[in-house]
Amino acid sequence: GYESTTTCKGGDRNLRPNGRKKFQRWQPLLEDNGKGFFYRQEHVTPHIGSKARFRFLPESDRDTRLAPVPEYTKSLRDESIQVLERMKNLDDYQKVEVELFDDKLTVVISVFLSFLFTLIDQEFEETVLDPKPDLIVTFERAAHFIAGVTATEYDSAIIAWKEKIRYDLIRPTSVIQSWGYDEEIETWAGPGQGVQSFPAANFEAYKRVMPHSEYVSGSACLFQGLQELVVSYAETIGLDPVFPVVFPEFPAGASSVEPGTVPAASTTLFYPSVVDMAAAGGESRKNGGMHFDAAVPAAEEVCSGVGLVTAENMFDLI
Repeated sequence: GYESTTTCKGGDRNLRPNGRKKFQRWQPLLEDNGKGFFYRQEHVTPHIGSKARFRFLPESDRDTRLAPVPEYTKSLRDESIQVLERMKNLDDYQKVEVELFDDKLTVVISVFLSFLFTLIDQEFEETVLDPKPDLIVTFERAAHFIAGVTATEYDSAIIAWKEKIRYDLIRPTSVIQSWGYDEEIETWAGPGQGVQSFPAANFEAYKRVMPHSEYVSGSACLFQGLQELVVSYAETIGLDPVFPVVFPEFPAGASSVEPGTVPAASTTLFYPSVVDMAAAGGESRKNGGMHFDAAVPAAEEVCSGVGLVTAENMFDLI
């Protein structure tokens, strides 16, 4: 089974199959509940990449879908400096993106509602799933679409987790904090603090860093699969797959990270297409400090085609 660097006892367990040394392996971050209780992370569900059964992907994909080896430097300093620069230049719109794309339910709801409005705008005529003269969108059509989204996310997550455990790479937060109290960095300094210089040991990402390894980005895998599923689904039922994706309005000051100040004005995320939305979602994982740059394109590559396979299988069901 999986063992983190806090539980392994030397020998070969300090190396992953790709030869990663102990420092480059995932490090459990220290977290707290804001009330004085501190605890170390445990890597969430490390087994699902090897044990969970695919919904639609063939079992052979578990062995053939492989992310490219990241060309990270040995110390990961250059990659970490890029993270600091991204966070130093965060604006309110990007901060809202980091928060909303972190909420996968909000992402799915936004895509689903945008898809429904597209059905109406393009005067879709239901002819297959329980057509009713007075309904453009039937319950069956909506359920079929959501089932496809769920299956896509499920298979994408399995692929992403398989690669996360295979590479077992450290998060930017752990690398930067390891520079200690003597090294000063200049970047986003925390809620309401703006950009300041402070000890590297006190660095935190904009949003909570989830308890699993860095490479590849699980979120980017999900977004890649989602955009493929939506495009293929729309084309299959005769719709133009290029339609805007609009998120719910994010009121001024509604940030959970910087409440009362971010965003300064009410903000609505708008993307010309679901492809643009997926790209923005991937970028938000880097902008928030949760990933090094290579984790996002690698995720898009290894999860490419998952949505297409799902769409084909979903239409085979009817």
